[in-house]
Amino acid sequence: GLVAHGGAGSLILGLAMGHAAGGLVYAADSWRHDRGCFFSGLDGLELRAVAWRYRKFPMYSLPGNLLNKAVSDVPTFLITGYFGAAVTGFFSMARKALGMPVTLISDAVSQVAHQRIAAARNAGQPGFIIVIKVFCFLAVLISVPMLVLFLWAPELFIWILGPGWAESGRFARALVPMYAMKFAV
Repeated sequence: GLVAHGGAGSLILGLAMGHAAGGLVYAADSWRHDRGCFFSGLDGLELRAVAWRYRKFPMYSLPGNLLNKAVSDVPTFLITGYFGAAVTGFFSMARKALGMPVTLISDAVSQVAHQRIAAARNAGQPGFIIVIKVFCFLAVLISVPMLVLFLWAPELFIWILGPGWAESGRFARALVPMYAMKFAV
């Protein structure tokens, strides 16, 4: 079967089961401590009206999200096919090491920026100025850490993870410009 022989299928199944188990544990804990949070304040008619009002949102966001996910995941499949699992592991470690802090900070800033842009638009002001200010702030914020990584990523990976991870550091060095742009944009 899928699990008995190991390999990529087992990894995918394990990841899916881990996410499902985590979601179930969170839901059970929430249910146990605050049952009212699940259904309080829900009005079926109001929920239906809001869904109808914002029905075009998935139409606009889905294509971009799918393309972004495909662009993000295709390199992993290609590297695995051409170079094998070990090289894919080094590449994935570099992506995780750079991607986690970048995503954490940029998503938080993005939520605040979206709120401020919406408030500006509702007040009749252009949101473009806010976009430029946020971009400049993020570009300055990311410049020093990314410069350090560009110059010393292999050494940092060896120091933090051990000598076997130097290759991940070289991948990280190559990925620095992409993650810097991803952070700023």
